[in-house]
Amino acid sequence: MWVLGKEKEVKFKEFVKWCNKRACDGCWGMIESMACIDLIGTVRKQPFWRREKFWKQEYEQRVLDEIVNPINKKIAEVYGKQCKS
Repeated sequence: MWVLGKEKEVKFKEFVKWCNKRACDGCWGMIESMACIDLIGTVRKQPFWRREKFWKQEYEQRVLDEIVNPINKKIAEVYGKQCKS
């Protein structure tokens, strides 16, 4: 299992990878998956050279606080520890 968000910064590509892992392991709900799909689509509409800056300014901290950290906390509760792969 792959856990993201220990640090306070997350790059857009890391978030996409985290979302793909959550989709594979089933450790999130339908609302979270729909929110991630929408966010990824919104960021990908930006030209590739602006994506990281747009991600950082508009979404990074809010996504960490509202999606990534709560799901990682739940994974830790269910599995008893945070696992990485």
